[in-house]
Amino acid sequence: MKRFSLWFTFLFVVISIFSACSTNTRLELVSAEADIVNDKNETGSTILQEGENAGKEVVPTSLYYTFVIKNVGNKKVGDVSKGVGLTVRIEPAEKLVTASHKVMGFNIFEPADYDGSGLGFGYSYTTNIEEKETGEFTIHYDLGVEEKTEEVLSVPSVDKIEHLKENALEATLIVSLGKEEITRFDLSKKN
Repeated sequence: MKRFSLWFTFLFVVISIFSACSTNTRLELVSAEADIVNDKNETGSTILQEGENAGKEVVPTSLYYTFVIKNVGNKKVGDVSKGVGLTVRIEPAEKLVTASHKVMGFNIFEPADYDGSGLGFGYSYTTNIEEKETGEFTIHYDLGVEEKTEEVLSVPSVDKIEHLKENALEATLIVSLGKEEITRFDLSKKN
């Protein structure tokens, strides 16, 4: 009986040591913000090609998300040299999809829906996060431009944009490492 107890204790210690040393990919959402921006440095610009405004640079008004994610695990997450970087994407809840349709006439979170609008979306990612460090991720969805043109949709009214902003965090942030989804964050709980 004493021998069984000794083996059991030894096995428990070994398992505990291996568990403590194992790779631990744990991420924590530190902050999630959604804002409306009209800033060339954040979202870029477009040069109009047609009509009386041909050659004019226009800056879109955009729904701009900023996420800060912390690696609370014990190993670096992501390695671009191996082709395995971190990416994020937004999966809108039905409430946000409805707001997008009401404001824009299409789902801004569906890339194919932008066809023919003259608008687009963009992102900036931290491809890896060292242990106990944070990384910043941004995603923006263009909503329109102030200038009247047939090339690019006009920006919706302030009231409509405010409605979209109010619902912007009715979504899930999906974090992937390479092609593998590693975690999800319910953004509505960050409100």
